[in-house]
Amino acid sequence: MDMNIDTNEMTNDDESPNWDTHTIASGAMQVHEGEGFAFLTKGGRTKTVCDWDFKPYVLPAVINVDQHPEDSGVDDGLYTVTDAYNGENNLFIIMNPKVRTEKQPVGAILGAVSKRYAGVSYPEVFAPLAMHCNEKGWDFKITAYDFGKKARMDINVVANEKSELTQVGDLYKYGVSIHNSLDGSGSLKINGVAERLACTNGMVATSTKNLASLRHTKNGVGSIDFAKFSNSIAGMIEDVVKQLELVESMTSFGMDNDLFGKLLVAARERKILSLPQATPMINKQTDTVVDYSISRGYGFRAALMGWNRPEADFVKVEGEAIGTAYHAYNVLTGVLTHKPTWSGANTLSGKGNAVLTGSALAIGALDTRLHAVHKLMSDVVSGVVDLNEYVTPMEAMGVTL
Repeated sequence: MDMNIDTNEMTNDDESPNWDTHTIASGAMQVHEGEGFAFLTKGGRTKTVCDWDFKPYVLPAVINVDQHPEDSGVDDGLYTVTDAYNGENNLFIIMNPKVRTEKQPVGAILGAVSKRYAGVSYPEVFAPLAMHCNEKGWDFKITAYDFGKKARMDINVVANEKSELTQVGDLYKYGVSIHNSLDGSGSLKINGVAERLACTNGMVATSTKNLASLRHTKNGVGSIDFAKFSNSIAGMIEDVVKQLELVESMTSFGMDNDLFGKLLVAARERKILSLPQATPMINKQTDTVVDYSISRGYGFRAALMGWNRPEADFVKVEGEAIGTAYHAYNVLTGVLTHKPTWSGANTLSGKGNAVLTGSALAIGALDTRLHAVHKLMSDVVSGVVDLNEYVTPMEAMGVTL
């Protein structure tokens, strides 16, 4: 497969974006774009994504002067924002012209940037990496989200027979995710990513920030050696495989109901989920607590459901893996990626009925929590975290019955 992109043409001066280059890169990438990771489309996240193929629209910021506070002879009207030294425009609004609404008819505002910012599109940044994937036979897919403020390129290295790393390829898709932004927020970062094929649960195994400085500034994107950058992916992939082997080894770490409950308290501590709110129900005649009304705590309740139903679509563990840290790992990731519906009682005594669906996690938030799950479970099985030191969920909720 040949993507037919001239690498010399890709090395452009990002101070003056070449939209012809954008068009060439975009067309070649769309032809070869693959499936990526399924977990990104689960749990209601498709509502937050948008087309990645757009040309950033960068316009000078304009202020509307209405009755200037100082009587300095400034007429009412529109003025562009300039610097104090030479009067050049120094504040720009970057927009996505493909995402337009009635309130933002010109396009979605992605951010405000200085004059050093260069509007380089996602196809231009990702195209050299796509060429590398094409040469290696790796599957890739680009997902833009947050109105186009951010995008990720997910590279799956075991999508076809060309892959040399197949030791866990029957169980997982794995590779890396390269994150970029168009809101002026910073440089690229790269994550190791895997997806368990049985239940399409996502796992973000490793993280490297600022692997390459790729800010949208003068002499930024145009000066990066993309070939060197893409070759460094190999080391990340080896680390991902090691982390997947660690996850598989979690089947030898047994967990009972009590320990799993304490794991959820630890997960609350690391902002992976929240515990329910328990409100005492008082007998007015005896002034004693007779029951508790239980509300909220979707993540906690869905996790308990997955622990008690290992055959559920968002968990899917069986045999000796049931009741282990591996089971728990897939419960926590499954709740985040699939957002299963929970139904049950709304009191501690089992009375009443409630249905919780949880909120769809944005893609950026999903990454953060998947990182936290992997770190927590790794700490538990390695002995860094002793779950026996944690209180039970009932104690953490303040239940005294």
